Amino acid sequence: MHTDSVSFGAIPINKVKIKKYNKLSQKFTDYSANFVKIDAGNRKDLETVYKTAQKWKVRNEAKYIQQISTSSQWMKGNFIDVYALTLQHDNFENLQASGILGLAEMREDEAGQGIHLLNFLQVRPNAINVNQKYKVNYKYVGSGILTSLKKIYSKIYLFSENDENIEKFYQKNGFIDDYKGSRHYTWDSSPFKRILLKIRKFRLEKGI
Repeated sequence: MHTDSVSFGAIPINKVKIKKYNKLSQKFTDYSANFVKIDAGNRKDLETVYKTAQKWKVRNEAKYIQQISTSSQWMKGNFIDVYALTLQHDNFENLQASGILGLAEMREDEAGQGIHLLNFLQVRPNAINVNQKYKVNYKYVGSGILTSLKKIYSKIYLFSENDENIEKFYQKNGFIDDYKGSRHYTWDSSPFKRILLKIRKFRLEKGI
């Protein structure tokens, strides 16, 4: 792994409220994590993404982390941005793989029309609150990432997996599917445009 330039590292964007399991009380309590943007020109950032992929890929649930890691190696100047949600609260120039709770890869269309695609979203396996086979230590990580992305992008597209739980997750977070079964979802910052999306979906389903 190599990059020619070294900058200051991950850029903190905003704090995100999630839930962390407290072993003493045996309850989930509020916890503050940080949403950061990975620096494509920082060797340590790229190594952190790579190390995170190595730690998570042993879980079948972590199917997108390797693709995000691969993209991060050539994202500079390629219409790609990678973001992370981390437990780390400072020293972001030394981002630690152990603190990463989730990663997201955003892509912009190369035609420059301002279309932003959520290409991959990966949450740490022990922070996924769906069909868990082992103890969940964190909640609302995926939702926290989406909330943060909505503060950056005015319109987000994505293609969901053909999985009822995943589709419900995006719907719960305000994404509207274009048509039942299409798995293509859109979120728009404009309430008016979100209403238009719902009307369009209704008309398509009713054949109007």
